[in-house]
Amino acid sequence: MESICSRRLTNRSFIGLLLAQFAAAFNDHTIQVVATFYAADVLVRGLRSRWFDETGVITIVTASFIIPFLLFSPIAGAIADRKSKRDVLLFWKGAEVLFMAVSLGAFLLPHFVGASPMSLRTSAWLLVAVVFFMGTHSTFFVPAKYGIMPEILDTSVLSKGNGLLEGSSFVAQILGTAFGGYLYFYLKGTLGEGGEFFPGREWLIAIVLLVISIAGYAAAWMIERVPAANAESSSRWSSFVPLRNSMRLILGSRTLLLATTGIAFFICTTLFLRQTLFLEGESHKESTVAIAHSDRDFEATLDDLAVDDAAPGASNAQRAELRVALRIAMLGLGIGLGCWLSGVLAGNRVELAMVPIGGTAIAVLMGLLSCGGRLPWIVPPALVAVGLAGGIYIVPLYTLLQLRAPKDSKGSLVATSNLLNVTGGLGAVLIFPLATIVCGFGLENEGIDRLTITNRLFLCSTVLAALCMAVLLWLRNDLPRRAFGWITSRQRRRLRVSGLENVPSTGALVVVGSAESALDRMLIEAAIDRYVIFYNAKSPKSSNDCGMIRPPWGMKPKDVAWVCSVDRLSEVIELVNQNVSRVSVVPFWIDFYEKQAEKELGKTHAVKVVRRCRSVVKLGSSLRDYDCENARVTIAKLGEMEVVS
Repeated sequence: MESICSRRLTNRSFIGLLLAQFAAAFNDHTIQVVATFYAADVLVRGLRSRWFDETGVITIVTASFIIPFLLFSPIAGAIADRKSKRDVLLFWKGAEVLFMAVSLGAFLLPHFVGASPMSLRTSAWLLVAVVFFMGTHSTFFVPAKYGIMPEILDTSVLSKGNGLLEGSSFVAQILGTAFGGYLYFYLKGTLGEGGEFFPGREWLIAIVLLVISIAGYAAAWMIERVPAANAESSSRWSSFVPLRNSMRLILGSRTLLLATTGIAFFICTTLFLRQTLFLEGESHKESTVAIAHSDRDFEATLDDLAVDDAAPGASNAQRAELRVALRIAMLGLGIGLGCWLSGVLAGNRVELAMVPIGGTAIAVLMGLLSCGGRLPWIVPPALVAVGLAGGIYIVPLYTLLQLRAPKDSKGSLVATSNLLNVTGGLGAVLIFPLATIVCGFGLENEGIDRLTITNRLFLCSTVLAALCMAVLLWLRNDLPRRAFGWITSRQRRRLRVSGLENVPSTGALVVVGSAESALDRMLIEAAIDRYVIFYNAKSPKSSNDCGMIRPPWGMKPKDVAWVCSVDRLSEVIELVNQNVSRVSVVPFWIDFYEKQAEKELGKTHAVKVVRRCRSVVKLGSSLRDYDCENARVTIAKLGEMEVVS
């Protein structure tokens, strides 16, 4: 089957995927919010369950969505590789329609059989089950969604496509959360004087979600057929075999380890920040009521919040809840804008310079959030800026994961990445209560003082983001240099690359050509997402700029891309070929950006870095015929790289 990779973001497959995943993300978050509110109203306030309170309901609903990722992620990845990813997407979009129909039945059950305790309890637990089903849906949908991106988009537009995909996903999450909360508020049932619950018109929400799921299912049919990546795989249907193989691939490649670790840390940090925002809202609520009732006991004041004729300060407490929702929306909006901006700035390549720039900005801006108690006006713009930095940070990592994962196991690697993301999210859930206790030392247990705790928790978020950057810099200490080059060089920012998919993500790699000036080295390093070392032609020692930088600790010669001149090729191959069975050799040259030079060179399978300069270096054709004494050396093909003036 011919490739359907397109250089245009307006192709039908990408638009269909964009619409299908938007509908899925919207329904995911809407049903979670509605299920949480409905189960709390029915089970806690209506039936007065003795086994859990509102916090327990939140925990159960959240766990219902997360558990499928822990149970089924390895299997989901194996299916995405052994079956056509389009077929996987269509199957689960159809299942989503069925799940939304079940939610409609759950809401209508008390209306048809009567609002008895049994029917209400069954209705609430059915809705929680739908959350579990949607978690299962996401577990299988996400590996196919990310895995199909390199199959429908050319490498030149993959970064921009990921920016749009991630940005639209966060926008869908914002709209879904707001839609579920506000619509449930207006359609929810009521509590009688005796505490009994009378269902409202919540079923209208399910009808809307059902219509959206049908529209998403129809959009998924726009995706063109793609072949299975690894249909002949002989691996067993085991949860551990695909996971074990994927972890071996990740641990064997610094590039893949960088992508998966960076994404997991981002999930952990953002979830920690989200919990801090929720706690801040509760703290504002309690402090407002405490001030309004300074002459009364604080606990009694909290009980008055449930009374219809709320005491002074209760309306302010309600506004605190709205403020939390708006601040979370600001964070999500910033992430969506940042994803789009990251795709635009990256152009047609994987721009790893965005990772340290975005990560550092996240740490600094979270520090500004800790000043929110003294400077409240700084919080809204800081949250948008944190989200913007997060979007800039995350898109290159997702693009790197998609591009560098082996073609026959992209689904498994994405599923394993999801499993690591869930692990990071669970880590944030476990760390948060401990951090809250530590940050509360020396403070009295009053609402006003709890605002100080949230400010300290924002500082904890800064520490978490800084820890993330420290780990990434340990994996790749060339990230600051890439960021500095991107900031200071206009030509570096306007670099265009094609053929990067032909450079192996693992194994020994030698890039052959002339890189004499600092700008030459900067452009070559920017074009390759692996760690780059320039072999000094004047000395047998390997060196980067000025010989100051060495490979990260623990990195072997076969893990980096060695750049050398033609006369030093044999030395480099001898250096890296000591413990490996194969070396890939990639030629490149630097030339004018002129039509005459382009016409003279023609279309070759070598690397071409085109920039405005006075010297012209032509190497490609002779290197293709280069014959090394070692028969294990292979010549890898790479396309063109251009600096667009």
